[in-house]
Amino acid sequence: MNQMRHDLAGAHPLDPAGAPPGEAPPADLAALARMVRVDAATGDLVIANGIARLVLKRDGTIRVEGVRIVGTADETIALRAAVIDLN
Repeated sequence: MNQMRHDLAGAHPLDPAGAPPGEAPPADLAALARMVRVDAATGDLVIANGIARLVLKRDGTIRVEGVRIVGTADETIALRAAVIDLN
């Protein structure tokens, strides 16, 4: 089975483990932290970057919002639901 390919060579640029001991994590990590929030009232996890948003709700709902949404898979993309609403 083919799997999505990832470049695992070297440390990830946002990995705080890549910073020398006693040194602050990279500024990119702080920027990433500003994109993520938890709504205290609902418990929703929201990741936002510009006008793109990903919302994970406690009830299991996942909402993807953006101008263009692209899905890619090495194998099958399966959709299972009681109803699939297209447009």
